[in-house]
Amino acid sequence: MNHLSFKIVVIALLQTFSTILSAHVKLDNPLGGETYTTGTMVNIQWHVTIAHNTLNWILYYSPDGGGNWETIESNIPPGQLSYMWQVPTGVTTQGRIRVFQNNSSTDYQDESMNFTIQAPVILPSINLPAHDTTIESDILHQNDAILNWLNHHGGASATNFCGNISWSNNFDGLSIECGATGSSLVTFTATDQCGSTTTNATVTVVDTANPVIDAQATDMIVECDGNGNSSQLNTWLQSRGGAHAHDAGGNVTWLHNFTNLSNGCGASGNTSVIFTASDACGNSTSTTATFTINDSTAPGIIAVAHDTTIDCTGSNTAAIHRWLNNHGGAIANDLCGNIHWTHNFPVIADTCAAAGNRVITFTVSDECGNTLAINANFTILGPSGTSTILPADADINVYPNPVHDVLNIDLDKSESQIVKLVFYDGFGKVLLINHNHAKQISIPVSKYSAGVYFIEVRTDAGTYMRKVVIE
Repeated sequence: MNHLSFKIVVIALLQTFSTILSAHVKLDNPLGGETYTTGTMVNIQWHVTIAHNTLNWILYYSPDGGGNWETIESNIPPGQLSYMWQVPTGVTTQGRIRVFQNNSSTDYQDESMNFTIQAPVILPSINLPAHDTTIESDILHQNDAILNWLNHHGGASATNFCGNISWSNNFDGLSIECGATGSSLVTFTATDQCGSTTTNATVTVVDTANPVIDAQATDMIVECDGNGNSSQLNTWLQSRGGAHAHDAGGNVTWLHNFTNLSNGCGASGNTSVIFTASDACGNSTSTTATFTINDSTAPGIIAVAHDTTIDCTGSNTAAIHRWLNNHGGAIANDLCGNIHWTHNFPVIADTCAAAGNRVITFTVSDECGNTLAINANFTILGPSGTSTILPADADINVYPNPVHDVLNIDLDKSESQIVKLVFYDGFGKVLLINHNHAKQISIPVSKYSAGVYFIEVRTDAGTYMRKVVIE
């Protein structure tokens, strides 16, 4: 018979005498009772108990407990005692392996008991992986945003073949960064009855938004107190000029750039201050306002000017000077700077002809131009011990008044003539002296600034004073 027919006969005989014939070869794996998964690799192993002139080895598989056999490999070299077998498809609980020793004379074999072949375990399949997300810091709402991302598995989805899928994650909080920011690498796990599959993504909370100014800083104007108004200034700075701000990502801190006030008149001044609100991550926004110290208060009078009477002695200039330089005895002070005194006495008389009464106005001014005026009566007694009436206004004619170009001075009395003419500015400074003995004098005034001036005209009949306005 041919070789194949011969083998079939031998196999049939071996089934009958398997106990005896298997004594010369021993199957080590599988032995029976194992469970294998379709598609996996199994290492079939055996060893020789009694040596023969072996031609080759033949491996067989039965899915039905030995009822039917199919060849796995029919020409395994004699010296090879193992074989990597891929588990076939088909679920069974009666799988068996047989090793056949093909010798030059009598053949031998060994066979396993039943083992199980199961379908492959199909894990959930991630068809859409989780994706990273970035959330703007907002301490009131960011946890809800994170939770929403976690509840949606970072946007991941999965399919499965083993029932329902459940999701879980390992999120345990954010890393500690500035403010309420941070990040976390999260593993999402999809689990069904066959097992689980994971996908990873990162949640990041950032703070890129500047604090929001709810109320802008406002300017503040205070009246000078002579001490730099430090209390009001510090209170204004500490309150950020009244500014308020909030930040969704946490607390706000304030800074300002104040250094000093500008130099104004006296102790006044101002400064423009930038108030800056910053959050914990360095985002900032600013508001600007000005603090101003004004001086709009006139100097204060401590003592008023008093009237004075001076005897005509032929030369009373020194006494008049003393009274004028002493501001008629008036005393004043100013909280916010130095003071300066002026008066409206335009003539320093040097003869008894100046005897008479005058109302003198003393004006005190501070460095910011605030003024206060006080009056006092000034009397020069004539030689008889009584005040002398000054020459009548009708004796002199000054025109035009106001004047632009040329001022004319005429004497009305035919028997009088001008002995001396003195032209003063409003502060008593002598601008012009004229000794022209005439009844009429013309003075060019176009070179002088507009304002109030005084003319003193001395004649052989007396002294005349007139106020002149230059336009």
